[in-house]
Amino acid sequence: MKTIIRLICSLSVLLAFLSSAQFSAFAANRVEQLKEVKIVSNGTVTIDGKQNALYKTFADQDLALNTLKSDASDLLGILSKEYGLAPISNTNWKEYYEAMYTFLDSREKPEWYTEDNEAFMLLAGFFDIYENYEKNQNIEWLSQRYTLEKINREQNDFYREVLAEQLPFEDELPMKVMNISAKASATFNVSKAIAYATKYANIPNYPTYHFFKGGDCANFVSQILENSGVKQVKSSSVARGWWHNRSGLNHTHSQSWALANVFVRYQGVVYTTTSNTSFAKNLKKGSFIAADFQSDGDWEHCGFVTEVNGTKYKVAQHTSNYHRWTDQKGNSWASIGSKGGKYARLRC
Repeated sequence: MKTIIRLICSLSVLLAFLSSAQFSAFAANRVEQLKEVKIVSNGTVTIDGKQNALYKTFADQDLALNTLKSDASDLLGILSKEYGLAPISNTNWKEYYEAMYTFLDSREKPEWYTEDNEAFMLLAGFFDIYENYEKNQNIEWLSQRYTLEKINREQNDFYREVLAEQLPFEDELPMKVMNISAKASATFNVSKAIAYATKYANIPNYPTYHFFKGGDCANFVSQILENSGVKQVKSSSVARGWWHNRSGLNHTHSQSWALANVFVRYQGVVYTTTSNTSFAKNLKKGSFIAADFQSDGDWEHCGFVTEVNGTKYKVAQHTSNYHRWTDQKGNSWASIGSKGGKYARLRC
């Protein structure tokens, strides 16, 4: 089934002259004029005799990237200049993906550059789909290894777990493997979690924990969970357990500690919706939350709720770093559903 994503239109020389309010109005007006690039489903992969859908991708990756280079030339130019990046290509696009998030917490960013800005959200949406081509390649390779390793019980279980973490969330295997009915840990202390989240939302707790520039949301909520009283689940493998180790200024982490998509699946999802109103009504103090910006089955972002008031909720998060209500400028949670995204509340 084909869907549509609209790419960012060129912002040209206006960036240097527009105020925050003027830029927001300009961006909103230009959204209606953006070019359309098709997104298509990409078939399935068979695992244990069951069909699992692959991620949706752009119908033409090269066309999509070339369109982005044309339509978002000024925004890409800002990131290129700020971080010394070569022109965006299919070999360095991840550097731009990281840079756009790192720039959120930079003192050099323009006033208009926030996570609820139209241009930022559309650029994030582009990368969310563009990265799926590579994800599908990894899934197909893992599926082949899983089939080959069936005679080795330990390796077989390992590849099955990794596939469950990598496939789109609502596929057959992830829903079967991930335990979404488990209850929150009995050691979770809401007051301690809120105290930690409030203290370190704006200023990272470094060097006690590592700070991932351009992508620290999962690392931060993992810290909140640990400092609430929940014990780590240690493992010698980064693909298993939920853990963090520190030796001086050197840090190592499990994928479930530091990557949003894996953290969400490891902890488990108990509720999803595309409605912010329904989502807010399902939250309480101490809720861990996640967002899938393009509803493609990959959780890109997570945060922690410290207060709820009707349809408003206060989020502590990193990347960007803030502790704000959903009706405050710079907090984009309330608009995720209306932009085509999906919400989740986690079991932890």
